[in-house]
Amino acid sequence: MRKKRTKKTRAQLLQERADRAWLVGVFREWGNICICGEPATQAHHFYPKKLYPALRYYLKNGVPICRGCHFLHHKRYDPSIHLLITANRGKKWLAGLEKRKRNEIYWTIKEYEENIRRLEK
Repeated sequence: MRKKRTKKTRAQLLQERADRAWLVGVFREWGNICICGEPATQAHHFYPKKLYPALRYYLKNGVPICRGCHFLHHKRYDPSIHLLITANRGKKWLAGLEKRKRNEIYWTIKEYEENIRRLEK
């Protein structure tokens, strides 16, 4: 049986747009080369967006990564990916992320719109 399509809410549409703007911003900020040296095709949240929603649209939390490294990290639970990222970016970068890390945030439509404006500059 075919799934019935449901119309997306304004918040869902804004979230998709903000996510896309973040992806583009990560490549603009960090380039498009993965930590392994291959061309990056995806952007990885160093701190997971579900656990730390306050860092969801923070460009310094984004890491350009190739599909292979992303797969190793998320499907094979390979910790070496985060070790390479930390070694590459340094302890100062990690300390900066730690300061911003908090997990209690709920995105409003206004906040999505503000993030989109900021990221699409």
